[in-house]
Amino acid sequence: MSAHHEIPPGRGSVRMLLDRGVHPATRLPLLPGTSCEDCIHRLAPTAPRGRHHRCAQAVSRRRGPNLPPGMPGCRRWTAGA
Repeated sequence: MSAHHEIPPGRGSVRMLLDRGVHPATRLPLLPGTSCEDCIHRLAPTAPRGRHHRCAQAVSRRRGPNLPPGMPGCRRWTAGA
């Protein structure tokens, strides 16, 4: 993971993927200089008091991991959010 991405320490599997340069939601390579915060694929929280953003491109059948502020973008990153 490149040094310019400052995200809080993640739980085991998320941190391991990021350390290998792989996005935890899409399983694609990270795209340097981007953030999920600025991507059109970032989904707003759905719960009434929700604060966790997700990715519309997640490979999981479930909702995928939380996308905290500063989460680096992947190769599918598209400007717009």
